[in-house]
Amino acid sequence: PVFTEARKLIVLNYFQLAFVISRLGVKWPSLLQSLFHFESALGSLGLSLVSIGCQLHFDSAAEAEYMKQIFMMVLAPGLFFMSYCIWRISAYCKDRDYNYRGGRGTHPSHRDACISTCVFFALLLYPTICVYSFDLLVCKEIDGTLYLLADLQETCFNGRHLTYIFVCTVPLILCYVIGFPCLAFYL
Repeated sequence: PVFTEARKLIVLNYFQLAFVISRLGVKWPSLLQSLFHFESALGSLGLSLVSIGCQLHFDSAAEAEYMKQIFMMVLAPGLFFMSYCIWRISAYCKDRDYNYRGGRGTHPSHRDACISTCVFFALLLYPTICVYSFDLLVCKEIDGTLYLLADLQETCFNGRHLTYIFVCTVPLILCYVIGFPCLAFYL
């Protein structure tokens, strides 16, 4: 069972790495681009298939980017909370204590299952959150002024863009891009 789990993680990490590499903006040969496109769809678990901007109406592409940042900020905590609630309800429905490990104490508890689910979500979402967390920092200089690449009408590092960088981008980078690996190293 441990070997099987390791294989699953290796395959998952491969697809996640393909997703990250596909977003680097390197001019890859067309065959590799096709391969990365296919693999990135698997590695991002559908987040690359669903565009927030296509699902909801926004006045500008910048607003869609800002909403994507907010969505990325609440995605992991939301999934962790949902996992906690589901495993708590499962323990309640089975009339067991959340920490109950069976008669001999050798079986996983609902708490253990919740932790495993949260770790799985964290590993699954990490590459996607890393890629999206830097989206507001991608700017293009035109006539001496920096504009957001996703919306060339939105100036970078001014007004609401600067606000979203401090409210969304910086916490995403600190909590997820840097925080998850530090937490994993610490544990």
